[in-house]
Amino acid sequence: MELNELLSAHREYYINHFNDFLTKSEKGASELLLEIKNEEPEELFRLYRYDLVYTINDEHNIAEFNTDGFLKHDEISYSAGHKTLYILPIAWNGIEIWVDMFSQFDSLKNWVNKWIDLNDINEPDENGFLGVIHNITKPTKDKKDNITFSVDLGTAPIESAIELINILLEDKTTSEIRLESKWLTG
Repeated sequence: MELNELLSAHREYYINHFNDFLTKSEKGASELLLEIKNEEPEELFRLYRYDLVYTINDEHNIAEFNTDGFLKHDEISYSAGHKTLYILPIAWNGIEIWVDMFSQFDSLKNWVNKWIDLNDINEPDENGFLGVIHNITKPTKDKKDNITFSVDLGTAPIESAIELINILLEDKTTSEIRLESKWLTG
């Protein structure tokens, strides 16, 4: 299966369920960008687009959405030179990324700036979606010095995921990348 086809299938699965969720939910603002106040010094990693913010009886409420299921498939690997990308079943709104080595943090930050749409310039599409990521966690080293982070691709198009994968693959220090959603798939 081509990478674009696989990513499109995962995005479509999420978008269809997210659309159903919004249709059945209280009316409010979807994909509202807020900054979480915490100890994180990097603003990009404090930004969070909430799935739905609504008001009942003058009280603000937040509703976050997760699918109950996911597209099931075996691990799929793609080779690019001496590098390998492994994609396991993923949830578009919660992809856990593991990279054996990574040094292009400025490129990653530029990607986040572009796709989180910090300045709210994206116009809603025909479904009312902004085509943006909802959040990303700060990359950290695990016990074996591998880099891990997660991203909620929200309503962003597959081009956002392709760009992210290319940033990871273009890093000269990277040789292996894994995308999965263990929090959902087990």
